[in-house]
Amino acid sequence: MAKGKWIGALLFCSAFLSGCTLFPKKHDPYQVDGPPLVERDVSKIPDARPKVEPFSKYGNPRSYEVFGQKYHVMASNKDYQAKGIASWYGRKFHGKRTSSGEPYDMFAMTAAHKTLPIPTYAKVKNLKNGKEIIVKINDRGPFADDRILDLSYAAAKKLGVYDSGTAMVQVTAIDAHSFYKKSSSTVASSATNKASTTAISTAAASSTPSKTTTAVASASSSSSGAQKPVYIQLGAFKSKENADKLAAQANQITNKWEQVMISVLSPITNSPLYKVRVGPIVDLELAENVKNELAQLSLSKLVFE
Repeated sequence: MAKGKWIGALLFCSAFLSGCTLFPKKHDPYQVDGPPLVERDVSKIPDARPKVEPFSKYGNPRSYEVFGQKYHVMASNKDYQAKGIASWYGRKFHGKRTSSGEPYDMFAMTAAHKTLPIPTYAKVKNLKNGKEIIVKINDRGPFADDRILDLSYAAAKKLGVYDSGTAMVQVTAIDAHSFYKKSSSTVASSATNKASTTAISTAAASSTPSKTTTAVASASSSSSGAQKPVYIQLGAFKSKENADKLAAQANQITNKWEQVMISVLSPITNSPLYKVRVGPIVDLELAENVKNELAQLSLSKLVFE
């Protein structure tokens, strides 16, 4: 009898320790959404840079259902503009897969939308404080009835939504083709004006007609040269994975220039290699600056095309 009592007591203790432990389980902060455990200055994180890219093969079904509500994914983001409440999501989802297949990065300028095609680049304006940012929509949500956008932690901080949790915003889809052309045109115009100013200054300082003629000719050639785009080839690989890896590293360096794009070119018949290149860049001075910055990748050589 005593033995039975001892066994019963042992079983009770075992069950108690496993199911109702004497010491509470350590709280996992990543199971609760919120900001990062260590605050980070996001003011220097650049806005998303619109790129011309195909819609993702993930996250773009014709329709899908969440909590009994059916949503229809838009075929195009053309002329999309809407006002509504934006919220944000953070560490609970950090590193987890988004609807696009990309891992969620709370320090990237991204957002979730219920029906815009993925990816869509959008300008988001806080209607209370007037701040504006550009985000890449690569996820689905938010699924609260009164909200139209879920911002990443970094985007919410920069837009002034973080402290209040939600804010009334205006979301405007960006046409990546038009955005890039506008950026390139602005850079070309800036380069042309700079060349003209230099030529005028040189001509004014000169006292001989021959030098004035030289200065004007120099301005003309500089202007025409600035309008011809150049590319910087970073490397060529048999493996697309290696090409994508280099492109991602280069993108981290060139993010501060909105108009600088990095692309991976697929193999062609007479060149079975994936080429990684930067450009087009319409300003030769900018191209030199970009090339110098990319030197930190320690590549054997950078080739202008």
